[in-house]
Amino acid sequence: MRLTALRADYRQQTLQLLAPTMMSFGDGVAFEQLRLGMADTTLQASGRLTPTLELHASLRDFTPAQLRVVWPDLLAEGRADADVDLTGSLARPQGLVRLQARGLRASNGAARGLPSTDIDASAQLQEQTAQVELRMHAGDGLQLQISGQVPLNRDAVIALKVSGSFNLNVINPIIEASGQSVLGQAKIDAELAGTPAAPQARGTLVLAGGDLQDYPRGAHLSNASATLEADGEQLQLKQFTAHAGSGTINASGTVGLGEGDLPVALQLTAHGAQPFASDLLTATIDMDLKISGALRSQLNAAGSVQIDHAVINIPNALPPDVAVLTPPSCARARGPRRCRKPARPSSR
Repeated sequence: MRLTALRADYRQQTLQLLAPTMMSFGDGVAFEQLRLGMADTTLQASGRLTPTLELHASLRDFTPAQLRVVWPDLLAEGRADADVDLTGSLARPQGLVRLQARGLRASNGAARGLPSTDIDASAQLQEQTAQVELRMHAGDGLQLQISGQVPLNRDAVIALKVSGSFNLNVINPIIEASGQSVLGQAKIDAELAGTPAAPQARGTLVLAGGDLQDYPRGAHLSNASATLEADGEQLQLKQFTAHAGSGTINASGTVGLGEGDLPVALQLTAHGAQPFASDLLTATIDMDLKISGALRSQLNAAGSVQIDHAVINIPNALPPDVAVLTPPSCARARGPRRCRKPARPSSR
């Protein structure tokens, strides 16, 4: 069949055929030099889809605007190019997939303050696994590299290497609207092995210069540092230290990995720590807690928390929009026994 014209309009997007093409359906689905366009985006493809797969395709100047056909509220910027060379079958494709994206960023909501992201990725598809290379760069805040083997089924083997660094303040444009902020530098150097059913992780994640602040609640941790190590079947928090006021908070312990209940064994200590300091509550505490159990079943805590000093400020009056609740016994009472409506506290 020779196709000479095609046009489809949907949600203010127009897809059209850019040049005549030949399509056949006698012995499966095949086509020659298919060229489609939508705004500045072009898709070129040729080959066969069934019964065997032999597809060569390229996508140029794809923008997030094209996704509004299925995601009408999406507002984002950037462009992406992709190339595909596949053989095998639709059920088990083999071959090479490449993606290059530049300047990806949201243009509305809290995420619009995030830096633009550049991505270079490739995947060599095989029967059971895919060999992948991924590089991600987002301003000065994120540098991430992932390479190795990704399983395409539950029993295939994982063999991935992950390395990079990122500034925690990258997420501040999202959380600052609710009154939180974070600072610090994190570095990761890890390897993932095992299978999707029983993954194993090895490597380290190091945090330095951390600072966490929650303004509405008056919580503040400064000069935080941490080292998290993975040795295959468990994650070990080698050390976590943070200043809370003039005191410190420390933590260490392990969390199991795999299909089980994820056993937990953590030790938390605090010495003269002041994690909260606000107009409503300021407290200085000492703490020595042990947390055990499992994340997927039950956690238990044992130890002591001592409040050395606390200042709790009670407002002179409640806001006028706070509801006055009537006790159930008063709501049922009738006649002379009916309860009087309580007076609202004075604002003096």
